[in-house]
Amino acid sequence: MITKRLTEILERVENWPPEWQDQLAEIALDIEADIKNGVYQLSPEEVEAIERARQSPFLTEEEAASIFAKLRGA
Repeated sequence: MITKRLTEILERVENWPPEWQDQLAEIALDIEADIKNGVYQLSPEEVEAIERARQSPFLTEEEAASIFAKLRGA
């Protein structure tokens, strides 16, 4: 299923210069690879929450690093 928003932008992309179209295609391929590999991009809010957790007296630095690594997909 393709969203209305994506359909609209793809119609406009047809008028972009070929090198810009290729750039967009590379971005889409990167996103697709991340999806296939199960890579999750943390939001700035999630990174901030993890950093706050690292400062918590209830977690060791190793525990916080482990959580951060799991969320980053490392």
